[in-house]
Amino acid sequence: VVQGDDFAACHGAPVRSKVNLNVLINIRRYPGIQSELVWNRLRQGNRPTGYSKGSVKRFRRTLNLPKHAPLIVGHTPQSDEDTLWLNVGGIEGHHIVYSAHMHRLAAMVMSEGQVTPLEFVPEAALAFLKDAVAADLQKK
Repeated sequence: VVQGDDFAACHGAPVRSKVNLNVLINIRRYPGIQSELVWNRLRQGNRPTGYSKGSVKRFRRTLNLPKHAPLIVGHTPQSDEDTLWLNVGGIEGHHIVYSAHMHRLAAMVMSEGQVTPLEFVPEAALAFLKDAVAADLQKK
């Protein structure tokens, strides 16, 4: 979990249950909660045990964040093409950054309480990968 004065980010998801800062600071003592932060996804039809709007609100309160402070997660892509989604699941300030696509990389910048989504086309990285794949195929 990364936290600023007016935002938070976590790899996978906010925890679904009520926790306190001590639990988050000592997360290794709580493997179930640690797993949830890393692996859980937004509740959807195919994931009925995922986190919800209530989970996001509770997590913000745990971190003493403003009511609609951005919470940025990295799981649950909403399409096969995009890399950024804002206010996902109808939850204000709940954003997803997904940078596992080879055609685009994503980031979010916080400035003066505002979220600015950024997308990059990783041309140099793609050229490198293309050359690496071609070299690997030549070996076969």
